[in-house]
Amino acid sequence: MVVKTTSARALPRVTEDAAAHRVNLRAEAAPPTRAVLALPRPELARLFEPARFEALRGRGLRALAREVGGLEGSAPVVDLEHEPDLLGALKRLGAQGVTHLALFGAAERPDFAREVWERFEGVVVMGADLGLRAALDADAACVALGEGLWRVDVGAAPPPAAQAILWRAPGEDHPQLGATPEGVPARPVAPSGHGRLGAGLGLLPVAALAGDADAEALRRAWAAFAPAEVLGEIALGLETALEAALAPAQPERPAAPTAIAVTGVDGSGKSTHVARLAAACAERGHPTLMFKLYRQGAFLECADALSASTALGAPLAAFRTSRLVKLFDSLRAVQATLLPALRAGDAVVLDRWFETHQVAAGAQLGWSIAHHGALAKLPRPAARAWLLVDAPTALARLEARGGGRTADEHPVGLEGYARGFDALAQGADELRLDAAASEAENAARLSLCLPPPVLPEPVPRPLPKASPAAPARRLQARCEVWLGRLPGLPSLGDSWSRLRDQAGALTVGFEWEARLIATWLELVEQAPVRATLPIWPEVLARLYPDLHGLRILGQRIEAEVIVRGWSPLEPDTVDARPPAARRRFALRYTRVLEAIAIERGWPRTDPATPLFQESP
Repeated sequence: MVVKTTSARALPRVTEDAAAHRVNLRAEAAPPTRAVLALPRPELARLFEPARFEALRGRGLRALAREVGGLEGSAPVVDLEHEPDLLGALKRLGAQGVTHLALFGAAERPDFAREVWERFEGVVVMGADLGLRAALDADAACVALGEGLWRVDVGAAPPPAAQAILWRAPGEDHPQLGATPEGVPARPVAPSGHGRLGAGLGLLPVAALAGDADAEALRRAWAAFAPAEVLGEIALGLETALEAALAPAQPERPAAPTAIAVTGVDGSGKSTHVARLAAACAERGHPTLMFKLYRQGAFLECADALSASTALGAPLAAFRTSRLVKLFDSLRAVQATLLPALRAGDAVVLDRWFETHQVAAGAQLGWSIAHHGALAKLPRPAARAWLLVDAPTALARLEARGGGRTADEHPVGLEGYARGFDALAQGADELRLDAAASEAENAARLSLCLPPPVLPEPVPRPLPKASPAAPARRLQARCEVWLGRLPGLPSLGDSWSRLRDQAGALTVGFEWEARLIATWLELVEQAPVRATLPIWPEVLARLYPDLHGLRILGQRIEAEVIVRGWSPLEPDTVDARPPAARRRFALRYTRVLEAIAIERGWPRTDPATPLFQESP
């Protein structure tokens, strides 16, 4: 067959003379309605050959901008690598009239992607990415990423064109390297774990996320190729970068002029000093509340059970979830008891304040929560006193006191608290007290923090009130639940909505975990016979596989309930989201829930036909 060719001169000269043909035309630049949001790179792309990955990213961004812009030219690009204020970026895009947003890197940064999915009022689509996750999971022995980067299986021969190699370790094994050509940089990587590693894909195998000795050995082996703090964040399920991207929107914490905080490790004498300080406030004519931030109850049993489960191979992220359960109880105690007392103008003596959660998170998890959204609207005490004592002395006092020990009352735990409290007590406005000094001496110094007497004359006041204890666990048969909302049945997990108002900007993951914690605690503390469960945790775990806390909490909730039926999610059930984001989430949620219901054989319930009459 003869193929007829056309000479170059026979082709239209549009490409050569395009400018001349447009000389009398004027393009009208309309405000763009479509934009590209570039999510930060995953950690692997920061740690290995960052210049190559940045070049690969830049090329992909330019191509996506041209594709999204279409006839309007390249769409504008907002790069969160250089503009870390995520909430501010979304707000500006909405104000500029952008209604369609394409995400670059959603498959590799699911943490940032879900924030956009559940916050942006408009259309959100997944665009291109670095191709890293696909390369880690591809069946081929060698996969080209671009810019000379190749993913090669250990045991396979790298291609001659490889300028940098990611050696894929077989299965969930220890890191391995193949025979690398001289001068070619290389490092081991693990499969992506079907999304369970999130932004840490490639840096750890999924088996290293557990809390047992075998997983610890894997983490130690992989720590030779990545900073230990990065691997720790991955294993614990921390969202440090995302929380930092939300932090610029946090407001200044309000002051509480009638609140005094006394903080120290267990065994430092807090209870004694708090009681004396509260009595002195009452003697000056002030209604006084002694508020105990750390309580004991069903929530603490649940939290300790989570931490203990890691020794049996549960995900190490259960430690973080345990900390959230304790934080949740403190938040609900603040809302129920402390805030009403402050609004009434009562004097409040705090037996510890949220600095204790801050120190515990840092010492136990390496997690900085000083500017966390959950603490953003909590009041600042007018004065802070610190009872400082070394860990051995505190432990000796606890042993002399007798009784059982809490999960933190051991040398390592007490040392972490003592070191953290001493660091926070360094400020000029902090009152440092020696816990080994006499009570009279410390009481005299604490009197400097007391509010002035009620004028003109102090009047007799009742003794200081104490904050109530946390609810205990109630033993009851498994609760029958209907997934969705049905008239006449209580709704589980709604207590989080009441706490949400006293928080600032929170990650989507934190909000879902808090809602599941509320659900779990309502089940064990109230022991309802029948209820509705608006959000089924297994759906969340499938939608967000990198949020390990959702799966952990879901298993605990499932052990407490028997599902009798389900109905589609109502968009209004999703709190604090724009309408379009609510509808988007409701559709995704219902699609996954229906698949689970088919697997489990759950019948569908029509909310219009109530199974139970509403209570009068």
